[in-house]
Amino acid sequence: MNKINITMVLCICSIFVMSANTYRLLPPKRGDFAPDKLTGSPIESRSMNENREELSFHWLLNPKEAINLYQRPQRTTSSRYSMEIDSTEIPNGITIDTTAPGAIIRLFAVHGPDEELDLDSSYALLPENMILVNRNEEAFQGEEAFISFVSVEEMDEAGFSLPEGTVGFQINPKLEAGTFTLHIDQYQSEFPLRVHVFEKDSAYLLNLQMNSDIAFEGSQITVYGDLSPSSNMADDASSTMRTEQFEAQIHSPSGAIYPMETSRTEYGRLMATATLPEKGSISEGLWEVKVKAVLSDSEYKIIREGETAFSFVQPTARFTGRVEISGMKVESNIRDDRSSKGISVAFEVDTAHPGRYEVKGLLFGSSRDGKMYPLAMFDTAVYLEEKGLIEVVLAQETLKKSGLSAPYKIMGLTLKDQSRLAILSFQREALTL
Repeated sequence: MNKINITMVLCICSIFVMSANTYRLLPPKRGDFAPDKLTGSPIESRSMNENREELSFHWLLNPKEAINLYQRPQRTTSSRYSMEIDSTEIPNGITIDTTAPGAIIRLFAVHGPDEELDLDSSYALLPENMILVNRNEEAFQGEEAFISFVSVEEMDEAGFSLPEGTVGFQINPKLEAGTFTLHIDQYQSEFPLRVHVFEKDSAYLLNLQMNSDIAFEGSQITVYGDLSPSSNMADDASSTMRTEQFEAQIHSPSGAIYPMETSRTEYGRLMATATLPEKGSISEGLWEVKVKAVLSDSEYKIIREGETAFSFVQPTARFTGRVEISGMKVESNIRDDRSSKGISVAFEVDTAHPGRYEVKGLLFGSSRDGKMYPLAMFDTAVYLEEKGLIEVVLAQETLKKSGLSAPYKIMGLTLKDQSRLAILSFQREALTL
């Protein structure tokens, strides 16, 4: 086993010189992540960082400055949906469900790059040639039905690209929200129509959040969905609505699609889960999760589509949980500053592939009133050929400047693969010294 010594000038007081003792990392808690095992798949030989020089640095922190150690996954919101209408269905009208006045509509004919829409059908797609019928069977045309111009900025805000031949318009905000039928009677083409609906003023947002932003081989991936009047997911309207459709898929960078199993949590939230493959040709990088939800209540039918993402990482290394600590002994109610050598904290790291690995974290110390405050941040990078100890030496001198003392705690412990630019694990509360 290789042992890499990295001297980091932090500091520790209340220490007595003693031989190395073996400790274990604290049990993981909700929000922590780490691979259960190392990769069993071939690892690409590419490396984004070939540097083999040992590197470590640190800096003192302001103990009064608040530090956020909660790693919450990204949250996305959506107030849009889309549908593709077959040419045989267009004469019956296109149903558009809205929950707020002034929905923005974008539509275009779906055809190949060498195909063109006939002139009559192109003319039929102009808003002045359409009829809009509300749920009370009242028909509207022209300016009563549509505000015919939608700017490129509004399209961009909705997250839409603009294919050639796209027609965009806004339903007149004076019309009450609900279910409309859009009639395009002069459309004669065999090409289907793609229709996008963006409700910029709707109170109903589809909020999506992954269980983790990082996933490994064999990981169970979960996406949670809420239909809320705001993006904080605190007031979930979907729990009281009837689910007419809820589907989710994972899309890998290579084009592979993995279906997700949908359900509801015990609190009524929408939920979809899937287990990633254990081995094989798995694409590293950003994977996308696409969700469609259709819910209804006594007033509205609500359709939403949204996307979120996670990073798929090959687990090339992991903390074994074993930690060797030497050079200190902390006893209750005793403070002793006689040692000047400091202490060593060595984290055992198991590897599946040689590479440059980084360990970083925060050291917290105790004040005289017993409360813990941030003391210093440390960051160490070394090259490992195989399983080994990455050692951090904490010296006494720096700690004295902080005015904090034992007991200490290592927080926000993170392991990174610098060779492949991947975050491998995070533990909010890692070790008590």
